[in-house]
Amino acid sequence: MANKTANVGEWTQDLLIEAGRLYHKKYGEVPTQAHFYPNGALKSKRQDREILVQRFNEDACWPSSATIIKHFKSFGAYQRACGFEPTRSSADASGKIQRLLDLQKEMGS
Repeated sequence: MANKTANVGEWTQDLLIEAGRLYHKKYGEVPTQAHFYPNGALKSKRQDREILVQRFNEDACWPSSATIIKHFKSFGAYQRACGFEPTRSSADASGKIQRLLDLQKEMGS
């Protein structure tokens, strides 16, 4: 699959769903917006942000998150269409949990 991020018109809903499922199969992760938005991933606090950008650039076949949102109106709707339970970035969630645990330690609880 060639890089189609530049030409939104080539992506159909079916192709976008296939891309999400292939990403999951290849990397074992439910794709979130950060997986298909390298600039956003770089600006995030995700620990794996460089890995996500590297995958996106090296594979050169994934749709942009803007294209997905254009077709599905939200990333949660896209995840559901791919057959996944809508989720935010697991790295973000684990980061929040770790911050809560750290705060709990600081408070002596």
